Amino acid sequence: MKGKLVDLSYTLRPGAESRLLEIELLQASQVNVHAKVMPGQWYVMHNMRLVSHLGTHIESPYHINRDGADVARVPLDSVIGDAVVLDLRGSAPREEIGLAKVQSAAEKAGGIRPGDLVLLFTGWDVHYDTPEYGRSPYPSPEAVEWLVGQGVKMIGIDTGGAEVPGSEEHVNHHAMLDRGVPHIENLRNLGALTKSRVFLMAAPLAMERMESMPLRVVALESED
Repeated sequence: MKGKLVDLSYTLRPGAESRLLEIELLQASQVNVHAKVMPGQWYVMHNMRLVSHLGTHIESPYHINRDGADVARVPLDSVIGDAVVLDLRGSAPREEIGLAKVQSAAEKAGGIRPGDLVLLFTGWDVHYDTPEYGRSPYPSPEAVEWLVGQGVKMIGIDTGGAEVPGSEEHVNHHAMLDRGVPHIENLRNLGALTKSRVFLMAAPLAMERMESMPLRVVALESED
């Protein structure tokens, strides 16, 4: 498959993130006693400590459901496949993005097909790592329910999350994750895409007992 690759994820910066991300530089021989290291040779490994919800990350059903699938059990066709970009720009801070606006964006994108991965493009990534980012718009519960009802396999957004602010019930999380639809937060660069449909690759590290994992999200725009 040929086309333009677009990185939709943030670069993580050890020691500079707002959440825990620490790395410890080690000589390979400190990890593997059988490693052969010449004097002065650069042959290294690292230990890492990090919060699982860091930067661009995926949330699995296990995040809110004790018996839900962890990231190791998220089906690959839920994170790799055809994706549709819904242009939802123009929303005010803390504005609820209603069902009508989501449906209109879906129609302009050519419709949503069963099995699609959905990318919600608010344009709010320009505020990433600023106080304004916490005032991002969000999809209404009705809009999320409608998307899930279309048979989509994943919903991602270029804000800190698709949840209703202050919702103790986590209604949008449950609407997605209880139905096995993983959720990606903190996407970026959706404005670099020129087409409403792309091929998306967003597979997390397959680690058991993890509810979330930072990941690299890449979109491929096919050549005409």
